[in-house]
Amino acid sequence: RVIAEMGGKDAIIIDNESNLESAVDGVLYSAFGFQGQKCSACSRAIVVTEVYDEFLNKLVEKTKKLTVGPTKLYDNFMGAVINEKAYNSMLSYIEKGKEEGGKLLTGGEPAEGNGYFIKPTIIA
Repeated sequence: RVIAEMGGKDAIIIDNESNLESAVDGVLYSAFGFQGQKCSACSRAIVVTEVYDEFLNKLVEKTKKLTVGPTKLYDNFMGAVINEKAYNSMLSYIEKGKEEGGKLLTGGEPAEGNGYFIKPTIIA
């Protein structure tokens, strides 16, 4: 097991011997915990071909179930991003990912609510 600080573009590597449920949970919590606003957030997953489709399907399914809204409501997994600049920056990167050929699998847009809420997003 290795945990490496990689300058804000941290990856998790999943191979064909990985426990996929644990790998999905690890990516999910690392990528979307604290709205992804931490230097060690997972911003990419490197997945071997043999388990790619199964892993991705499980990750998308679980991500779609995440709730976004005010953190004073305990049931919400994700709150708002820190400010308007971060909000606009994140939406800009989502658009850039799509423009560069990424396929939007879930999220990618503002979430409902009064604040800087963004739906958890997966681009593959």
